[in-house]
This record gives sequence, C-alpha cells and structure tokens, in this order.
Amino acid sequence: GVVPYRRGELEEGWKVFQKRMGISHYIGSRYLFILAPNKQSVYPEYLPSGIGERGGITRGDQLSKMLRRNGAAASFLDLRPLLRQAKKKYSRLYLKTDTHWNQRGAFLAYRAVVEKLQGNHSEPVLLDESALRIRRGPSKRGDLAEMMGVKPFLREETLFLSVKSPSARRDDDLANFLKRYDKRYSVKYKRPIANINPDGHLNVVLFRDSFSSDMIPYYAESFHRMVIYYEPFNTRLLYELVTQGKFHPDLIIEELIERSL
Repeated sequence: GVVPYRRGELEEGWKVFQKRMGISHYIGSRYLFILAPNKQSVYPEYLPSGIGERGGITRGDQLSKMLRRNGAAASFLDLRPLLRQAKKKYSRLYLKTDTHWNQRGAFLAYRAVVEKLQGNHSEPVLLDESALRIRRGPSKRGDLAEMMGVKPFLREETLFLSVKSPSARRDDDLANFLKRYDKRYSVKYKRPIANINPDGHLNVVLFRDSFSSDMIPYYAESFHRMVIYYEPFNTRLLYELVTQGKFHPDLIIEELIERSL
C-alpha cells in the first residue's frame, strides 16, 4: 500500500482492460485476466517488523475493486484470497529462497483457473491431485538467494509435482509457425510454446510471466490446443496467430504477478 494507483491511472487501466476484452470478443474469444499474488501478500507475517505493519490499500486491492465495480468479475481472477486460505491447510505454498510459489501453489492456482471456466458448454478437464506424482528434492530456484549473493550456499528442499500419465504433446504445426519469433527472444525459455492434447477442451492463448511456468504442464492436460507467449497481452502477435497461423482461440488468458501492476 506504499504507492497506490492515482485515480487517472485506474481509469486508464480500465480502458486497457476493456480494449483487451473487446479484441478478444472480436475474434470470438473469452478474455480472462489472472492476478498472481506477491509472496508477501500471502505471508505478510514473515515481513520484517515495520514493513508488514504499513497496511493501506494495495494496487491489487484497487484493481480488484475497480474490476468488480465495473461488472468485469467474470473476466478477472484474483488468486490472493485462494492462497491466503490455502496456507492454513498446506505447510508451504511459496519457496523460501525465491519470490515464486512452489509447485503446490502453482497447482492450486491452476485448479482455480479451470474451475473459473467451468459451466461453459465445453469444459476443460480438471486435474485432481491423484493424477500427480509427488516427490521432494532440492530446489534449483532461488532468485532471493541470488540477489543476496548466497545462492551457492543457501539451499532448500521443496515439492515436485508431475503428471503421472500426460496426454499432451508438442503441437508441431503451430510450433513451426512460432519459429518465426525465435529471434525476438534472446533467452530460449521465453520463446513461444505450442501444445496439443486430444483429450483436452478449448483452444487457448496464454500471455504470461514466470509465475505461469509451473502451471503449464497442468494447463496442457486440460486444454485441447494451447499457444503460450512469455509477455503481456500483445495484439500484433494475436492477430498474426489468427490470420497467418490459422489458430482460433476460444479463450485468451493473461496472467500477471502483483508486483508488476
């Protein structure tokens, strides 16, 4: 709550949201914006004394209130309440040495997204925890430890969740189309991804940041065809995908971490 939105910024944010909904509807798609929580939004009790006591309305609070007030609740999913409640049941939902959620947190977030979509005529498959293989092992992540210069010495054990019998595979046709963007991304892991699953439902485009990385294997089991871009909503990329890639999404998801608001 240190630097909230000014009134004009919120109004501009609503215009951007409306535009993205409009573009999605124009190509026959539904738009869903997902707000991923900052770690301190779920675990404020672990902040240093004085920092966690500032309180006040946050940008995430302002955005959530504004979208609900404007009747856009069906196109918005705030994951903060879910994870605040889930931490009462699970010992840990975020990594200690990293700002990101762990794979348990990512799986709970995935389920919330798919549950949000249920009730339509073509419902995506919802994975249950029984479909997963769960093991413990050393985490290779650690952006917080890296910032402090102690990553080689500060390790943690975490959960690894994987689908026991995956049905999804690489969508070769779309992957070949997406190769045109390889030079756009200097880092290989940020290049677009295309998956196909004969058992899934809905064609989906996902615009995302690093918080969606651990959700992708679960999404791949729920959706029929999926194209994933490591960047915010991009009208040009979407236009080229539809007109040149001949991919017609039923749903466009945009996921953003709270700290990027």
